[in-house]
Amino acid sequence: MLLAPLGWWLAVGRSDRTLPPCGAFTLIMLAFLVDVAGNSLDLYDSLDRWDDVNHYVNWLLLLAGVGLLVAATCDPPWAMALLVTGMGAILAVGWELGEWFTFIRNGTEPDTA
Repeated sequence: MLLAPLGWWLAVGRSDRTLPPCGAFTLIMLAFLVDVAGNSLDLYDSLDRWDDVNHYVNWLLLLAGVGLLVAATCDPPWAMALLVTGMGAILAVGWELGEWFTFIRNGTEPDTA
């Protein structure tokens, strides 16, 4: 959750006095918070479609946050759409690889993951 603010601080924050893009950071962090809350409340096993809906909503939250981060620096608008969609795809694949590494690789949840 701290990767986006840390990356911003390393790239911009130390040399510039602009305020951090808190809205973008909130959207990015919210995706991880929703995922952890779903695990903590056992929603993945107790609600039938939770996993599918959660992945879709989290992908939208991540895309919105990334879009806010790059909106001012990307022109023309169609390039921003491609950039945000591509970054969203990379994040989604990374997320799934993280789930595989955490849950499936050692067989802790092979039936439900």
